[in-house]
Amino acid sequence: MDVKAYKILIIDDDPEIVWYISSLMKKFGYEFESSPNGEDGLAKIDKTSFDLVILDITMPGLSGVEVMKRMNERGFKSPVIILSAYENVNFAVETTKLGAYDYLVKPVDEEKLRVTVQNALKTRELETEVKILRNKIKADDPDGEIITGHPIFIKTIETAKKISGYEVSVLILGESGTGKELIARTIHRNSQRKDGAFVSIDCATLPDNLVESELFGHEKGSFTGATEAKTGRFELANGGSLFLDEIGNLSLNVQKKLLRVIQERKIVRIGGKKTIDLDIRIITATNVDLAEAVKKGEFRDDLFHRINEYYLELPPLRMRGDDILLLAGRFILKYNLKFGKNVKDIDDEVKQIFTDYSWPGNVRELENTIKHAILMADAVITKANLPKSLTDRVMMGEAADYSGNPEGADAGTDGEIMSLKDACGRAREHIEREMIMKALKKFKWNKTKVAEALKVDYKTLYNKMKEYGL
Repeated sequence: MDVKAYKILIIDDDPEIVWYISSLMKKFGYEFESSPNGEDGLAKIDKTSFDLVILDITMPGLSGVEVMKRMNERGFKSPVIILSAYENVNFAVETTKLGAYDYLVKPVDEEKLRVTVQNALKTRELETEVKILRNKIKADDPDGEIITGHPIFIKTIETAKKISGYEVSVLILGESGTGKELIARTIHRNSQRKDGAFVSIDCATLPDNLVESELFGHEKGSFTGATEAKTGRFELANGGSLFLDEIGNLSLNVQKKLLRVIQERKIVRIGGKKTIDLDIRIITATNVDLAEAVKKGEFRDDLFHRINEYYLELPPLRMRGDDILLLAGRFILKYNLKFGKNVKDIDDEVKQIFTDYSWPGNVRELENTIKHAILMADAVITKANLPKSLTDRVMMGEAADYSGNPEGADAGTDGEIMSLKDACGRAREHIEREMIMKALKKFKWNKTKVAEALKVDYKTLYNKMKEYGL
């Protein structure tokens, strides 16, 4: 972090304290100004942009609490570090509610102040990045849900916006948790149907005996348990967009009926006689290879072509580089607000874990990880605050399998005896998995380049990655 890019305001009526803190700011390399009272400090804030304020709580005239209130009224968003000559729980609570970053007791230890200032500025930097990226894609995502700085994902958002104005069916491809529904909502919001309903249904969660009822609706008494009429998702989405997530989970029988509805744009509720005309856009998504499912006879070829007039493919989180820590910062802000916490950062060890981890559950897994950590953490998220399930996977998977440690290639567990054939097979699998993972990291998950480097065809690489959970 370039400290000279930041400007700090010190507000304190004690000349000795101002001199001491000013000398430290100069030593740390920060630009700074000082004010002897709250009125002068507010006047400086009105004229100059400050990245951090160090504020005394007890001063003649305006108190530190009153200065904070007036800064909030002015829309001042930079972090504030409160100073006090003595510990006062009430002051600490009150200033924290007003948005103070931290509360320090005089005399302030040099190292304590240095770390607190550095962390406060890091937090401001992260919040600024999130704000910039949120504004950058505001037109696509006014709710600020899609956060990315990755060129592939930004391009995907731009493409989704372009095709939204055309009445074509869109198939969104991507692993679970990559944001397929968010892209579907982006398409809807930028289309002529934006004033209509956006109806979403996860086909993977529907019991087989209720799929048709959920999709097409039913009339009262049409089957056992149908005690009242039900409006299906197609009917609810009439005039708008219907998002069918994980469409690959539908049975062939339901696929056949779905194809007919898409072709005819009409439905009849189960047990009903009335035909209902549909004016609807269908957006689908899947985390499986539908083309391969077609070859295996698990998905209808004609339905595949009906829903695949245009497709978008979302990159997994592990391919999005800096987005991992950017999203982590966003989720920290979200769950600080939700749980009334004041977690400020992630320590370096956790940042390294997050960067190295493959995130098989993608953004959804990252959000759940931060949510868990926020509940456990104090000021900074450490490894001890992470879910045990994640740290276990890191230790047993990423750390053990990808470290190159010869012990990781043991054919069996301690004391286990197996045939030489099985032992060779176990060792081969370990070496293959390790080589694939090293190549994936080296070529930033570009599978075409990885296949070339490993001297295998793309399909073989894809199957190996599925086999080894990569």
